[in-house]
Amino acid sequence: MKKILELKGVHKLQKEEQKGIKGSNFNRPYCGPPGRCCVRLPEGGEFCDFGYCVANGCIWA
Repeated sequence: MKKILELKGVHKLQKEEQKGIKGSNFNRPYCGPPGRCCVRLPEGGEFCDFGYCVANGCIWA
């Protein structure tokens, strides 16, 4: 987050900078149990919440 706060104007972050941003390692959401979207967490496990399955993807409700 510090890198983002220090930016002045538009700047493309390098790959290593991108990896340092908390939450940047999340995978794309996928359809879990009926009526729920899930995402695999970098630490292991998964998080699921209400959502809609659309075209092999998931939209959070």
